[in-house]
Amino acid sequence: MDLGRTLAGAVIGAAIGLGLHLAFGAVAKTEAVWFAIIVGALTGLGVRQAHRSLAGNVNYARGAVAAIIALVAIFASLYFVRVVIAKVTSKVNLTERPPVEEPVPAPAGTETAEEPAGEGTVAGTEGEEPAGEATVGEVADRPRATRPKLSVSVDNKLEAPAFNVWDFLCIGLGVFLAYEFARGTGAKAPAAPSPEAV
Repeated sequence: MDLGRTLAGAVIGAAIGLGLHLAFGAVAKTEAVWFAIIVGALTGLGVRQAHRSLAGNVNYARGAVAAIIALVAIFASLYFVRVVIAKVTSKVNLTERPPVEEPVPAPAGTETAEEPAGEGTVAGTEGEEPAGEATVGEVADRPRATRPKLSVSVDNKLEAPAFNVWDFLCIGLGVFLAYEFARGTGAKAPAAPSPEAV
């Protein structure tokens, strides 16, 4: 087994698959676990292209190396796709911040619900309201605070992906394809001899 060619072909194929997965995730804004099949296939095809022809050249170690590189590339692509989606989503949500509502002015001549005690007066005397309370106009003049809805957490932590049976099937199939493409095929069976004419 030519280890240098095997590593070069596997890394190039895995990098192409990872780049395609990141591009798809950034555009579609969704995880595509089925992309593991494409990443694995490209990794195995990269090894096959690096060796030009693997017909009649079966090597299980070469297939194992490609499978390991494909597995690492698949999990790396799934992680980085989550990072890209989180960044793209947070930028979109921050640019779409809803406008802050303007304060509503109080109508002229509005009576105050409770008035603060003025200078020279004592709070609690007959005919006066307790001090320290806001008027109806002041309450109406207060701006209402609004916050943008973010789809990512405030501390930008990514939640651990929840895998299911479909995810494991896709990852397993991707690793298997990398192994099969890089392993090579056996020698062609000899053609059956034609029966001699009597």
